[in-house]
Amino acid sequence: MDMMQQYVKDVMQVQKKINELTGEIEFINKEEELFQWEISNYCEIEQISTMLEPYQKLFTTVLKWQRTEKKWMDGSFQELDPEEVEAAVDEFWQETYKITKTFAKSTKKTDSKDKLTATTRRTSSMNVVKDGDQSQDAYSVCQRVQKSVKDFKGNLPVVSIMCNPGLRQRHWNNMSSIIGFD
Repeated sequence: MDMMQQYVKDVMQVQKKINELTGEIEFINKEEELFQWEISNYCEIEQISTMLEPYQKLFTTVLKWQRTEKKWMDGSFQELDPEEVEAAVDEFWQETYKITKTFAKSTKKTDSKDKLTATTRRTSSMNVVKDGDQSQDAYSVCQRVQKSVKDFKGNLPVVSIMCNPGLRQRHWNNMSSIIGFD
């Protein structure tokens, strides 16, 4: 969770490279067409882009949530608009719900495969990693973020009351005397 900003940067770099390659592929296909050659199909690029999309959504949503929650929790309390906070929390909830469903489907597909015939790949450190391990990790991140959003949702009534524009200094003084500190 602490590395989300780096993950977003990495995904953006991969996406940029995919876009560059897509441009090159279009150029190559035009050349092939001019020479009346069979048009080459580079389906791997499309597959990579399709596989990358849910991770990009996850990482950007998590990073945005972390930044927004930090702003709300550590920023000026008087600048919060309860309606905007509630709308943003609902939006984060819906987005994390969708992403969680995506990775849950991915995880179920992997779990249903026979463990002996599950495909594997080698990482740069030469460890064998089963396909779907990343989906399981992403699913776990989704669940943690969704729990964080849900926990924050429980604080919305307090935010709504404390950020009420009708509160005056006398109200703050009364609250301070009740809880025993300013």
